[in-house]
Amino acid sequence: MFDFLSLSFVGFYEYLYSLTHDYGLALIVFVFLLRTSLLPLNYLVFLEENKLKKIKPQIEEIIKGTDFKKNPQASLEKINEIYKKENFNPVFNFFIQFLSFPILISVFFALRKILETKNNLYFLNILDLSKINYVLIFFTLFFQFLLFFVFNKEKKQKEQLIIFFLIALVILNFPSLFTFYWFLNLIFMVLERKLFEIYYVKFRVVSIEKNDS
Repeated sequence: MFDFLSLSFVGFYEYLYSLTHDYGLALIVFVFLLRTSLLPLNYLVFLEENKLKKIKPQIEEIIKGTDFKKNPQASLEKINEIYKKENFNPVFNFFIQFLSFPILISVFFALRKILETKNNLYFLNILDLSKINYVLIFFTLFFQFLLFFVFNKEKKQKEQLIIFFLIALVILNFPSLFTFYWFLNLIFMVLERKLFEIYYVKFRVVSIEKNDS
């Protein structure tokens, strides 16, 4: 499956290059179209994350309470009732989190194949994406740091720190094509999340108005 997807991505990337005549511009279009195709799945993940944020304080209160130690079965039943009320399925939530992984892995293999067959992958005739660029690495890691530790304080800091160092390890050891891909991915992800938040708020307002009427 990975070979089929990666070869398809290589062919599509080459097609975009034939239109743009710039490997950087082709990558921008590639990431944009890829993120667009994943919008339904990512919005579903966004909705499930919102459900989890809503019920998390209630679940933590039950787990930390004295009743949980005395009668864990009754406490678990309360938690299941919360899940049913909010239409939240932990197994489904875990499953959809990893649905896009085969695509991300295939993109990694596709970029590696492009680097193996091409040299001097220039973006605007300035940045050679076939070589490591420490300026691009700095901005990418700085942006990633902001997303993890400044704008997203709700998640566990230790887990975020581990993921951050893993990303840094990969970026520091691969050419700029990977770094630029990850940087673009971060930008589109932020824009995507803002779009989801706007749509989600408007959708809730419309739903409330319909229920009131």
